[in-house]
Amino acid sequence: MKAEIAAKGYPKPAHNLQYITDENTALFTSGTGITTGTAVASGNSITFEGWGGVAVFEAYKNGILDRISMNNSMGLTGDVSEYEIYAVGSTGNKVKVDVTTTGGKIGVSSAEASVSQPGEGIDKSFDGNYSTMYHSPWTSKDEDYPILLTYNFKNVSQMSHIIYHPRATGNNGKFQDFDLYIATESNPTLTKYDSYNFEGSSEPSRIEFATPIVKPIQVQFVVNKGVGGFVSCAEMEFYRE
Repeated sequence: MKAEIAAKGYPKPAHNLQYITDENTALFTSGTGITTGTAVASGNSITFEGWGGVAVFEAYKNGILDRISMNNSMGLTGDVSEYEIYAVGSTGNKVKVDVTTTGGKIGVSSAEASVSQPGEGIDKSFDGNYSTMYHSPWTSKDEDYPILLTYNFKNVSQMSHIIYHPRATGNNGKFQDFDLYIATESNPTLTKYDSYNFEGSSEPSRIEFATPIVKPIQVQFVVNKGVGGFVSCAEMEFYRE
């Protein structure tokens, strides 16, 4: 039977038939193109409005398809900054969705540290646990300065402020003198924003931007001095507003 069908020479359909449903068959027969609308994220949910010709919305995390939605909303397992969202038509044509975010904490897509203590890497500074921490190497006091902590972001509309949470116990590594560098979609080169000194405070310290940073892609802390000759951080939190 397969050979008989192949002999007919029928053209292979151009459609993404895995996305056809009773509700969207007209889209697959008409070949309507995609009309862009809006997408607004609140927390871990996105609401789509004004879109046309869309068979499904796809959400990719680290380049892998993570979830889909055939409705006008989508729930995510993490912050929207961790995802790339696409509107997909019946033939597989795609349009990247620009998501506007409202309020809340910004998720970090990835991060790097110039040096770290094994088991206390930079991932501990954004794991949501204030009892864990990033720490520079215990065996190289004063030797690693400046120490660079770099945080990367995706699909973030704006950043209004940052809160640094020092380690929960002990003092070594609490931030003192450091410079803050920022890169955005319009200026992807890390550029110095300002210099600060948290003076080794045991209280959370806040960096408030005079004007929200538009579409940030990278924030880097260049730490020149920390308590005891080290650098540590329980949590580094980034906020939209």
